[in-house]
Parts: sequence; C-alpha cells; structure tokens
Amino acid sequence: MKKKYGFRGVSAPPNSLPEMYGIRPTLHISSGRYLNHPGDARRVKREYIGSKIRDMITNPLPASPVAEAFYPIMSAAAPETDLCPFCGLRLIDREEKARKSCRVCLKESGGTAKEWWDLVCKQEQCNPVPTMDTIWLEEIADDNGRLALLTGRFFPEHFMAFDYLPNKKSQKNGGLMFSAAAFARQRRIWESCREFWYSIEEDIGKLLFSNGLNNSFRLHIKVAGIQRENRGDRATARPSSYHAYELLFDEGISLTAIWTGEDFVTIENLKGFEKRNNLGIKTAAWLREQKGRTVTIRIPGGYGSKAAAWGQADISEIQKNGNRYLPVRHILSEPRTFMCLLPADKALELIRDIKSNYEKKMGQVRGRMPLHLGVIFADRYTPLRAILDAGRRMLNRQCWATFSELTLVPENDSNGSYLLYLRLKEEGVTVCWPISKKVPGSLMIEDGWYSYFPVQKLAEREESRATQEMKGEKGEGKGEEKKDDEDNAAGSSVVTNELVHVKNLVKGDQVYLYPSIFDFEYLDSAGVRFEIAYGTRKRKLSEKAHRPYLLEQIDELDEIWNVLGAGALNRNQIYALRDIISSKRREWGEPYSSVGETFRQFCRDILVTASWNKVKKAGKEKAKYPWESSGEGHEQFFDRWADFAVRGLFEDVVQLHMQIMKKEIDVGGKVNER
Repeated sequence: MKKKYGFRGVSAPPNSLPEMYGIRPTLHISSGRYLNHPGDARRVKREYIGSKIRDMITNPLPASPVAEAFYPIMSAAAPETDLCPFCGLRLIDREEKARKSCRVCLKESGGTAKEWWDLVCKQEQCNPVPTMDTIWLEEIADDNGRLALLTGRFFPEHFMAFDYLPNKKSQKNGGLMFSAAAFARQRRIWESCREFWYSIEEDIGKLLFSNGLNNSFRLHIKVAGIQRENRGDRATARPSSYHAYELLFDEGISLTAIWTGEDFVTIENLKGFEKRNNLGIKTAAWLREQKGRTVTIRIPGGYGSKAAAWGQADISEIQKNGNRYLPVRHILSEPRTFMCLLPADKALELIRDIKSNYEKKMGQVRGRMPLHLGVIFADRYTPLRAILDAGRRMLNRQCWATFSELTLVPENDSNGSYLLYLRLKEEGVTVCWPISKKVPGSLMIEDGWYSYFPVQKLAEREESRATQEMKGEKGEGKGEEKKDDEDNAAGSSVVTNELVHVKNLVKGDQVYLYPSIFDFEYLDSAGVRFEIAYGTRKRKLSEKAHRPYLLEQIDELDEIWNVLGAGALNRNQIYALRDIISSKRREWGEPYSSVGETFRQFCRDILVTASWNKVKKAGKEKAKYPWESSGEGHEQFFDRWADFAVRGLFEDVVQLHMQIMKKEIDVGGKVNER
C-alpha cells in the first residue's frame, strides 16, 4: 500500500462521514490509476481523470438506502410490532410503543434536540445575538400553519454533452468546434452550481429578515408541582429531557413545547398560535394570565397514533428567550440538488429570487444547463417522511429536450444583449431570452465561449453567412448528427455536434433546448404525493397535465395575481369563474394541450361578462380598469386572459395564492361602473 500510493508512515485519516440510521459510510482509495492530462492519458493508454469525473456526474450512484442493511438492528423488537413510520426500515421498539418509533430513530431525534438546545444556549450568551435555523416544523410553518419544501436541481450532464469550444486556429475554415472535456472545466461547472446554491442560502436569510421574521423568538414556561399519571413502577417525577410535549389548557388550547430538564420552551410559531386560537393579544401576555393554572402535559400523537396524557403541572413563570431564529431548515445543498423547508407564504418569493439569480448568473447557458424547481406545500402536522418523499418524486423527473424555432431575428436591447424569441413546439408558447454579448462581469470581453445553441435545423441563409456557422468535430464518443425528422426532434438525451453562436442565428432556425421548469403540489393528505408522476414532459394525471410550467411562465402567474390581488374581481367571483372553467373543461373533455375554439370562446365570454372593478395602483391618483392600467385595449386584454384560462394558469393562481397561502384581496374601486 505504501509503495503503490506513496504513503510514508502516515496513518489513515479518521472517518469523517456521519453515521446515519446506525450505519456509517466508509472511505476508500480507488484501485484505478488515472492521469490528469488528456494527452498523457492517450499517449500511455491510461484513463483520463476528467473522463472518470464526467462519468460520475452523468451517472451518479443511487442514494436510496438498502432496507436489508438495517434488518439486523432489531434488538428489543417483538416480531408482531409495526414498521417504524419515521425511517420505514426497522420495527418499532416495544419499550417505546407510546412514541411509535424504533430505537435508532428515537435516539436520533433525542440527540438532535439536545444538540440544538446546547447551540441555542451557547448563542444566547453571544453579543450581538446571531440568528440560527430551527429544527422544528411547527416553527417553520407560517401564520396559517403551513410550510413548503423547495426543491431545485441542475443537470450538468446535459451541459457537458453540448460543451464545445471554438477552435480559433480553424475559424477561417468555418470555425471548427472541439470538445471541452478538460477536468478543470468540469470542476468549474461543478463549483459554479455549488456556489449558486450557497448564494441562494444567503438570500433565504435576507428574504426572511426583510419580511419581519427576524423577531421570531421562544418563550420559557417554568412549571411547579409536576405530577405524572399512575404508571406503576415506571412513574417518574419529570418528563423526558429534550422530548416534545403538548401543554393543554382548559379552553382546549394546546401549545407545543420541549422539556429542557428545567422548564418548557415553546417550539412553534407564536404568531400562528395567536391567530389559530383567536387570542387577541400576544402569546407572552396570554401565558402570563395563565400563571397559577394547571395544564395537562401530553405526549404528541405520532404517525397513526393519538396523543397520550403524561401528567399535569402548574404554570409559575414566563420568560422570553433572547435568541432569535430563522424559520427555515436547509436539508440538502450540493452542486446538483437543493432542498430546504421554509414558510409556505414565502415560497414563491424565493422562487422568484432563484429565477432572477439563474437568469443573471447562468443566462448564457440556460438552454444547456436547465434548472428544475418545485415546491411541496403541506400542513405543519403532515408527516415529514411524506413531504420528503414528495420532494424526491418531484426531483426525479427526467430532463427532456425539445426544439424551438426563432420567430424573429435576434434583436439588440439597451443592455447590450441579444433578445431571442423562441417558440417551443411541445409547450406551444413563445419565450424571450436575453443573451448578453459580453462575458458576465466584464464590459469589454465579448462572449465567444458560452453563447452557442445546438442545432436541429438551419433556415436558408445568404452565402456570406453560411461560412459563419460553427460545426463540431465528429468523434470523442459524441456519435453522429441527428436526422431532421420529428421522431428525433426531442428526447431525454440529444446527440449532436453542430453548434451555432447566438449572433449567427436567423429567423426560422430550429435549435435544441433543455427548458427550465417549475411545478408545485399541495399535500392535503399524505397520499397526494403519489400523484406526482411524470410522463415525457408533463404530469400523468389528466387534471394536472398542464404542469410543470416553464420557468419563464412564473411571470405570467405573477401577472394574473397582481390583477386579482388588487381587487379587480371580488373573491366570490374569482371562485365562481374558477369552478365554471374547470367543470366545463371536464364536461367537454377539453385537454390543456390542444383546446378547441368553442371552449376558448366560452372562457373569454365569461371573463368579459364578469363584474370587473376599477383598482388604484400605488402612486396613481385615479382608479382604472385592468385593461386601462396595462395599456392594452379591451380586446387584447381579454384575448390574453382567455388564454390564461384555457391553459390552466388562472385555476392554479387561485389555488396557489388564495387556497394554499391564504392571501387577502385588496379592496377595489367602484364596482360595475361601466
């Protein structure tokens, strides 16, 4: 070992990988020998390290746990016990039937709570007080008791498949492209994706602070006269340290708190507690009114189990914890995948921030480096395992290629960018992509490395422009060019080696794209997660076959809500329009992909005949109708809104903003003035 790999009396490094569910992964040195330069690898006929890393990126190892590996960890478990609902791998420990958990999961949860509390106590002594995340779903939930799991995924393997660079030495002969398979370049791609998610983590903190959530705090509830119900020999005088309990008051109000060994500390959104129970005053003031009263201590109900009474205690004192927290929990942040939990009413704001950062930092390669975003909305008592499973299902959708046609000649905007108007055939919509002429971060260097599009079919050109087209070298495992037929126009993996720079594109050119998409789902029950299933591009369920949306269509969703949220229609009218559109769609069997003209005209007619209100925008003195404020005519406005209705955007906006996030509608102007 020392002779082969050069270890000179150096002991093996300690295993730094964390233990998970009783099993710790091991580190080992690969048996293969790789070279870090492609020329040297070809000369001595060894494998190039860049090719190995590329294979690891494009074909990652499965991350699903193997259930058989956990079966031996079953001590103190009876054969007739159920499977642990937390991990789904081990049997429930018979000594902790009340907790409905296996021994390992119970130990993990208790140890995590202790580590969290030790960190809270440590940071409470700091000055100024820093902000930290929380581990409790009840604290992450918004004032309506709902939270969101945000998922994001890059597909660097598709970028690497189209990663060609111009060969400047051959530009006179048509500008041959060569494959950029260097390990250093792959590393930059990987690091760029990682840095993107790191920046998003920082933006989450800024977003929550800007919305006034930096005042989130906890309350200490000191109790006296603790009495446990008679449990025979197992009766104890105090609750189990670092376990969560419910404090049940006489009015039927319950408050979730953790026992630290000295007192109870609240672990739920206190503003939501006030709203849910109609207190009318702050939680701290209400609890101080409860001094001297007796409360019931209950063990919270688990998956499939009811809450069980533990005992009683008298409230003696209420104190405020000096440590603030952010209602967010980062779950996963690696170059390919991102997952975090945050309040449901802040999810769309974060989606907009991610979209803005993506267009700014990766706008040059957005067609080759797609981004898939998804949001799982759920109530605070929804099992976490169900939420994470729904998130994994949303992440596991394939990235399918499509080809689009340029509808206009690339225009120049005032910001020094090319404006590409692309008509995506399979989506049936036109998107506008600004592609910067210069390298991001520089006003002097023209981008001649990234702004290339894989070609499916080129339109006719003048002879003077034909020589400017950039064609790639065949070989290096790239395969042959695709045929110009619709059967090969799209797929999960496209093979082509013909790329054209954005400045050489003309109207009618057809290029391959991996579109970025956005999807969402609300888990009103844990079983809804099984509806998250995708075909080639869209959902398999017919009622949700119009999703996922293109990432660019988030602007259309925002546009619809800006009109509805301003009070242009009353709440009852909005729900009535939503219901009649969805019911007629089912009755007439109208799909989302190809809607008949009769159904389109029906949607337009009911929108025109609705009682629209005048609304007053900020900074404007006079209230106007929406079609007057937008600068459109009456006809153009309702043509566009009829399109929103038939494509399902109107229905989804109502569900997102009014049903899931429970947003209020502003008061409009005069009604029925026309």
